[in-house]
Amino acid sequence: MLKKSKILKILIVLFIFSFLTISFKVNSQTQLNPFDTPTKSNLSTVNLKWWVVWENPSDFSGLINNFRAAFPQVNVDVKKFRYSEYRDALIRAWAKDEGPDIFSIPNTWLREYEEWIEAMPQQVILKREVSSGGIGCFRKTKIIDVNVSLLKISDIPSKFVSQIEKDVVWNGRIWGLPLNFDSLVLFYNRDLLDAAKIPLPPTNWEELSDQVIKLTKVDKENNIFQAGAALGTANNLERSWDILSVLMMQVGAQMSSVGGYATFDQSLAGQSTYFPGEEALRFYSDFQNKDKAVYTWNSKMPPALEMFSQGKLAFVFGYSYYLPNIRSQAPNLNFAIAKMPQPSGANKEISFAHYPVQVVAKKSKHKDYAWALLKQASVNPQDYLNRTKGLTALRELIGGQMQNPDLEVFVSQALTSFSWYTGKSPLLMEEAFKEMIDRVNQGQATYQEAINFAVQKINRTIK
Repeated sequence: MLKKSKILKILIVLFIFSFLTISFKVNSQTQLNPFDTPTKSNLSTVNLKWWVVWENPSDFSGLINNFRAAFPQVNVDVKKFRYSEYRDALIRAWAKDEGPDIFSIPNTWLREYEEWIEAMPQQVILKREVSSGGIGCFRKTKIIDVNVSLLKISDIPSKFVSQIEKDVVWNGRIWGLPLNFDSLVLFYNRDLLDAAKIPLPPTNWEELSDQVIKLTKVDKENNIFQAGAALGTANNLERSWDILSVLMMQVGAQMSSVGGYATFDQSLAGQSTYFPGEEALRFYSDFQNKDKAVYTWNSKMPPALEMFSQGKLAFVFGYSYYLPNIRSQAPNLNFAIAKMPQPSGANKEISFAHYPVQVVAKKSKHKDYAWALLKQASVNPQDYLNRTKGLTALRELIGGQMQNPDLEVFVSQALTSFSWYTGKSPLLMEEAFKEMIDRVNQGQATYQEAINFAVQKINRTIK
C-alpha cells in the first residue's frame, strides 16, 4: 500500500501535467491582436533611428512606448537637428549608409525626396515572441509572424484633413504620414489695436488695409517706428512665399496644373483679362511702397517676429510654432490670434497649410517595423499632441481641440488650409518667390514679368 506522501506527490505531478496541457490548448487557439501586450521578448533587437527638426525627442516617448508594448524588441532613437543643417546631415548619413529609418520633412519637400523614401505597403509581417503554455520554470515560448494592416489610400481622406491626401498620395501609393498639422493665421497686438481704437482684428483684406493705415506710425524723417503689418517684402518676414501664395489662391489663381507645372501666371478661367496672380502680387507689394497709403513695412526693418515681440508691430502672419517663441521672447506681450483674412465677399475660406510629414527611408533595414510604428503613431497621436501642444491632422480629433483657446483658431482652419505642388526643388521655389517680390519692389520688372520669370524658374524643376 502506497504511503500518503507518495500519493500526494503523484497527484501534484498529475495536476501540473493537466494544467500545462490545458494551457497549451488555450494558447494555441487564441487569436492574437498585434498590439496586445506580449511576454518579454528574446528576439533579436531592432534598432530604429528617427530624425526630427521641430520637436524634442521626449515628445515621441509615449508613441514609442505604446509600440514597444507590442514589440519590445524594437528600440527607437530619436535625434533632433537644426533646420539649417538638416539637409546636409541627411545626405552625409545616406552616403555612409548611416541614415535614419524614419525622418521628418515639410509637406512641400516630399516629391524632392521621392528617390530616398519608401512607399507604405498595405500590410507588414513582424516577429513577436509569445507564450505557448506552461507556468514558471515550465513556461514555453514561440516566435510567431504577426500580420499588421497599415493604411489604404481610401483611408487617407476619411481619416485626415483634406490637404494630407494631396501631399502624401501619388502614383497610387502613400509616401508619408503626418502626426500634426498647421495653418497660417494672423497674430495681433491687442494693446496697439486698443490704442488705435480698433475693437476687433480684421476678417478681410480691406479691413486689414484700413487698420494698417491707422496703426502705422512714422517719425519726422518718415522712418517707421510702429508698423501695422509685416507685408510686402521677401526676406525680413518668415514664410513670405506662403503669405503671397495664399493671397494668390484666395483671389482665384490656379497655382499648378494637373501635371504639376506652376500656372499662377495665367488668367482666371473665363476671364482672359484678369490675372489673379498679378493682382495678389500688386496688393502684397503695396505695403512696402512709400507712395501707397498702406505703406507700413520695408526691407530695412528688423525681422517681423522680433519686431512683433518688441511690441512695435501690430500684425504678423505665422504658424502655431510661433507661440512658444513669442512667449519666451515677450512673456508680457498682450497678443491674440485671428483667422487668416479673406477677400471681401469670398464664398469660401482659404488658408495655407504647412506641416511636417514622417517618411521611411528607402535604405532602412527595418522598413516594416518603421511603417508599423508610423501607422500606429499617426492614427493614435494623442500623447504626442499633448506633449507638443500641436494641432491634429485627424478629423476625429478636431472637435476636441476646438475647446483649447491656444489651438481653436488654427484648428478651425484645418479643413480649409491648402498648399500646392512646388516642384522637385521647394527651396528653389522659395527663392523664385523671393526674387519675384524683390524684382517688383526694386523696379527691375513689371508684375507680369516678375511672375513669368518665377513660373519659368519653378517649372524647370518639375519632373
